[in-house]
Amino acid sequence: GTRIRPDGKHADVVVRVVEGSKFLLGAITFSGRPIFERKQLIDALALKPAAVFTPAAVDEMQRDLQGFYRSKGYFSAVVTEHADRTQAVGGRVPVTFDCQPGVQFRVGRIEPRGMDRLSPQFMVKRFQSLSGKVYDPAAIETRYRELIKTGLFRGLHVRPTPSGPDTLKLDVEVEEAKTKEIGFDIGYGSYDG
Repeated sequence: GTRIRPDGKHADVVVRVVEGSKFLLGAITFSGRPIFERKQLIDALALKPAAVFTPAAVDEMQRDLQGFYRSKGYFSAVVTEHADRTQAVGGRVPVTFDCQPGVQFRVGRIEPRGMDRLSPQFMVKRFQSLSGKVYDPAAIETRYRELIKTGLFRGLHVRPTPSGPDTLKLDVEVEEAKTKEIGFDIGYGSYDG
């Protein structure tokens, strides 16, 4: 309840907390079209032994599983979760992940934008080895980091965008760094005091 203090300017709010049951993660099942072996999917969830059930933990597992599908080229994969505490057995909440991978995407065109001094072909050549291959976010991240380390860019964004039923184009938005100049002089002098 709430108690107003005698000065009328302050109040005490009393909240009664009743500790409920502790729930753990129960059986994990995969429905839909999982396409990968159960062990691979369980590994992708990065479960901890005797993991405590919370809606936030299940949401994180869903994001991890969706990321796993994307890392294998399934850019449009959709993973949804279902977990209901009322279905708990022995304090363990069963969790089901519905996996809809969609099609496996490949990298198609590389489309650079925002280049002033550098030729668009410069960027195309840097990503060309990924073209025609299964979409792999880690390979794109590696290429991105290599380019940032050159110091040629103030900003660099790589966005995969569907450009066909199973093809992604890489939109590469570039903000070039200011030109740096290095100079030196060679000379000889003498001083007579």
